[in-house]
Amino acid sequence: TPPDIAASTFFSLHRPISVTSPFPKPITTSAFASIFATHPPHRVADVLSTLSSTVRALDGNPTHDSFGADETLRAALAAEPNDITHLDAQDAIPFPQHILTGRYQPFNAPPAPVPMPVDAAPAAAETAQAKRTYTATLTIEESTSPLGEVTYVATSGPLHDVAEPTVPTAFRERMRERRLRYVEERAGGDMWAISVKRQRKLKMKKHKYKKLMRRTRNLRRRLDRN
Repeated sequence: TPPDIAASTFFSLHRPISVTSPFPKPITTSAFASIFATHPPHRVADVLSTLSSTVRALDGNPTHDSFGADETLRAALAAEPNDITHLDAQDAIPFPQHILTGRYQPFNAPPAPVPMPVDAAPAAAETAQAKRTYTATLTIEESTSPLGEVTYVATSGPLHDVAEPTVPTAFRERMRERRLRYVEERAGGDMWAISVKRQRKLKMKKHKYKKLMRRTRNLRRRLDRN
C-alpha cells in the first residue's frame, strides 16, 4: 500500500538517509504562481546611491580599511574553534591528546634476562636423541644335508640410521620452498647470450633428433629384445 512505501526506500541503494518530511514537499498554488509573477523594477536612484557609496568607500582610505580588515580576519581566526566541521556531519578523527601536550607514558623497562643453565642444553639434546630408529637387512639361508636335515642360517646386514619422519607441510609452503631452491640453483649458473641464428639452428637440430628417434623407434625395440 502507498503508506507502507517511504521515500527513503528509493535512496537505500546509494546512501541510507532518513526522510521525515513528505517527498516531494507540498507547494501551494500561490507559491507556484509567484515564480511567474513580474517583479517591480528597481529604482534608478537606489542603484546609483549603492554604487556611489561603494566607490566612496574604495577611494576614501584603502590602507586603513585593509588594515582593519586584516585585524578583523586575525581576530576571527583566533576566536574560531579548532574543531573541524564537516558538511556531511561526520565526526572529526580522534587524535590522542598526549601527543599534542607532550604527556607521554613513563618508560617501563622489561624484566632482566634469566641466564640459562649450562647443563640444561646437553640434557635436552640427550633426551631428544635417546630414541633412534635403525634399519637392517636380515637374510635367511636354507640348506639341506644329504641325510635330509634342513638347517637355517640367518645373517644381518649393517645398521642404517633412519631419519625422523617430517611433519607434512602445506601445499603452498612446499611450492614456496621449491621456488626458492629453483632460484638458488639458477642463480649459481652462468647464462650466455646467443644470437637468433644460433637459437634457430639448435632448435632445428633438436627437431631432427626427435624425428630420427621416432623413425628408429621400432628398430631399437627389436634390438633391445635380442
